[in-house]
Amino acid sequence: LSKIYGSSVMQRSRNDASESIRTADIPLQPEVIQCMDVQSLGRYTCCSATVRRDVREAKAWQLLSNVQRPAEEAFFAAARDATAARRSQALRRRIADQFDRWRFGNHMSVDTPTSNTFADFTFFLRIDDDEGRVWEGDLAPSSQRPPLRTEPITVVGFDVSEIWAAWKERNRMMAFLATDPSDLDDWRGYLDHLSISLVAVREADQATVALGKFLLDDALGITDGASQEYLFQPKRFSDSRDMRLLETERNEFFAFVTLNLTHDATGGGGGTLDSLEVGVTMLTPAYHDGMMHYLGEDLSRPRVEFLFSYLAGVHHRARKGALATIEGWDRDD
Repeated sequence: LSKIYGSSVMQRSRNDASESIRTADIPLQPEVIQCMDVQSLGRYTCCSATVRRDVREAKAWQLLSNVQRPAEEAFFAAARDATAARRSQALRRRIADQFDRWRFGNHMSVDTPTSNTFADFTFFLRIDDDEGRVWEGDLAPSSQRPPLRTEPITVVGFDVSEIWAAWKERNRMMAFLATDPSDLDDWRGYLDHLSISLVAVREADQATVALGKFLLDDALGITDGASQEYLFQPKRFSDSRDMRLLETERNEFFAFVTLNLTHDATGGGGGTLDSLEVGVTMLTPAYHDGMMHYLGEDLSRPRVEFLFSYLAGVHHRARKGALATIEGWDRDD
């Protein structure tokens, strides 16, 4: 029995040795990993402790992920292209339907611009601070908005729950909300390090309106009030002028963003982000004592919707009339 047992041990040892030799004869090179899939690399890893160590040291899983990522990106890119193609086909059919109506004697509404509403747009928002990205994503205009303030007049707001969830992870934001907003020497605080980028995207054709990159400009709330409204203006960076949405012979237009925050200087951690809202200001040049200055007027919601529709693109036969409408706003009562 002892001989048989010893022979069995010897046989087992020889098998283990030959197995390790065969494993060592196959170098785990990147070229080999690129030919694997997830299942084959998993089975290979289970062969022995030596193989598992080789897989770990060669960072095989990371290499395999790098190989497969382009295929995944290509898949999602193809899906996006297919979606864009469907939207393009739908747009072409709508235009062709216009020709059919014209053929049968109905009015073809290309001379009159079609005004979109905010429901036709998705807004891409990106918030950064000096430490990196705070949040970015698509936002749909909120159907429920807080009452409009007297100045500035904002026309569209958003659900800020996801933004607030990301911001609460930033200790600096929570520390800022714990400050006393009546401190005139340090009221800017953390907000001075923020930049807010905003793009409006018309869903029907994916036409975009670049609203701007916004930096802190002013605080509009009552000095000693817990609730504060902070105004962010679009900056061009190449000069001191704010970035304009549109400049006509008569007027200039620029967007602005307001952050409405509630401070809690008691240390109870009750500070909150209440709303993020967008508006548009129209500037009209005026002269007084030979000096030119600008008169500012915040546009109403229908006018901002009309302006966004024009900037996103209207039929070429409707552009002249649409621009004349926009230029006439400063003459309206």
